Amino acid sequence: MMKTFSNAITDLQLTRYPISSKDTLQAWDAADEYLIEFIAQSAKSWQNPIILNDQWGALSLTLHQKHPTVISDSFLSHQGIIHNAQVNQIASADVSVLTPLSELSESYDLVILKVPKNNSLLIEQLTRLYPYLSPNTTFVSGGMIKHLPPTLIETLEQFIGPTQASLAQKKARLFHTEVNTGSAIKKSALSSYKFTFLNQTLTAYGHANVFARQKLDIGTRLLLQHLPSLALEKAQHIVDLGCGNGVLGVCASIINTDASISFTDESFMAVDSAKRTWQKRFPNRQNVQFIVNDCLQGITTEADEILCNPPFHQQHTVGDQIAWRMFKQAKQKLVTGGALTVIGNRHLNYHMKLKRLFGNCTLIANDRKFVILRATKSL
Repeated sequence: MMKTFSNAITDLQLTRYPISSKDTLQAWDAADEYLIEFIAQSAKSWQNPIILNDQWGALSLTLHQKHPTVISDSFLSHQGIIHNAQVNQIASADVSVLTPLSELSESYDLVILKVPKNNSLLIEQLTRLYPYLSPNTTFVSGGMIKHLPPTLIETLEQFIGPTQASLAQKKARLFHTEVNTGSAIKKSALSSYKFTFLNQTLTAYGHANVFARQKLDIGTRLLLQHLPSLALEKAQHIVDLGCGNGVLGVCASIINTDASISFTDESFMAVDSAKRTWQKRFPNRQNVQFIVNDCLQGITTEADEILCNPPFHQQHTVGDQIAWRMFKQAKQKLVTGGALTVIGNRHLNYHMKLKRLFGNCTLIANDRKFVILRATKSL
């Protein structure tokens, strides 16, 4: 829903993305307002700002006249910024939107960091950014107090320099960091671990913002135990929806070596991780595609099997709206007789949503915490 964002610099019309008439949440928070207030009150005139984790454009579009660079791992955030720029008649060239995996090539005199939920992503972003900073760089971070990691100041001081916290304002807080030459500590951002499937030892890779980047999560482990029983051998096209590091799709490909496989996620880091996991096991197979998009948008062919371990939060917003969108798109993309297999926490009651949508839902397996559900698309 489009709402007016009036701040210390300008007024913008902003909406969250994907656009939904049922979404009543605003596309900014008090931390965005606090950061913009700091910029507006400063006597400095920056020439080359960079903004990290601007979710829908509240920061970057407010500062568009300074031609900021924006770093975000979310495809939806990229699309939200582009859409909101068009609504506000801001030229696309005014804001450069990159992924966390993009190479940086110039120095920045202003860093605005919207503190991410994931501390591993925070460290990854700081270590990548540090070589492009100088002691004259203004470095300001912000976030809602309830979402800030307890080790934030320690992390900023370890990787950038001395840090001071501001007073709280509307339950938000800013952090001002001095860039300390020589303070950066090199750290490997890409994790890997080994696991076994059908007597094969496999390697999974995970970038900093990927779920279960250091070990196999227990929900996926449960699904892998029952994956051979799903008759995947008959499928011509299998999709790993919300693929993360790609474990489900790679294991499905071991069962059915002839099927084409699609990995899709809205995280750039996730899709790159899935690609690395795939290439480690199948360095020469060609029947695969890796797509960064919103759920199944971008998948052009129908699927026989869709495997899904849906997230139940988007940044700090918790709910089942992402899973519901995944399920609806899965039904549209499946062939008649095709099936969606879902792993989820018991308390999320996915079986009710699947039965409502598909008209059927079978319990494949369960344990104390998780259920594996399968819904088939009928005529």
